[in-house]
Amino acid sequence: MKKLLPLLLIINPVMADDSKSEFYEPSELNTYQGKLFYDASKEDYPTDRMIKLCKDYTGLDTAQIKCKEQDQTSLVICEYKCSLHWLTKKKDKIK
Repeated sequence: MKKLLPLLLIINPVMADDSKSEFYEPSELNTYQGKLFYDASKEDYPTDRMIKLCKDYTGLDTAQIKCKEQDQTSLVICEYKCSLHWLTKKKDKIK
């Protein structure tokens, strides 16, 4: 039970808002955007993870990274975009 309580405390704030509980990797279907989380007390800022996930999509657009700390936890949720998202916007304007 002692091990389960910290896990529930970590999961509960994230699950409180459904939009925050959806984590995904970039793809063509989601216009090369991703969302991930990390524990700031245990991990460094996840730039390397984002770069790796965006490798196939012309790299990470560092200006498009937005991270938000969760209330009263060390969890941080980051939304990011791969550089290829700019081509998607241009394609939408042409149509």
